[in-house]
Amino acid sequence: AWAGAIPPAKFVFDEDGRRGQALDSMVCAGVVISGGTVRRSVLSPHVHVHSYSLVEDSIVMHGTEIGRRAVVRRAIIDKECSIGEGVEIGVDPEKDRERFHVSEGGIVVIPKGQQVEE
Repeated sequence: AWAGAIPPAKFVFDEDGRRGQALDSMVCAGVVISGGTVRRSVLSPHVHVHSYSLVEDSIVMHGTEIGRRAVVRRAIIDKECSIGEGVEIGVDPEKDRERFHVSEGGIVVIPKGQQVEE
């Protein structure tokens, strides 16, 4: 899509514990951070970060949804993925290795189009 057709990034909700914010991060057009927190990460266009969720030290590709209360740390998530409500990635290394590829350095890699539920 032509870049001019994508709305700007949007940060919504400003309540304690539910504040849409991105710190030390790059946030592309079309991103909605809806009551979640993003730190030291890159969010590609059309990523939606839902309330009470946390994304840290990660790269999230186009069109991915991060569900409510999800935690994503030290991950690369490919396009069009759905990270379900309450899912934790990068929290328990053993659990991550059972479900995903984890690099030697501990980066969790989630392939394109993956639907990740608890």
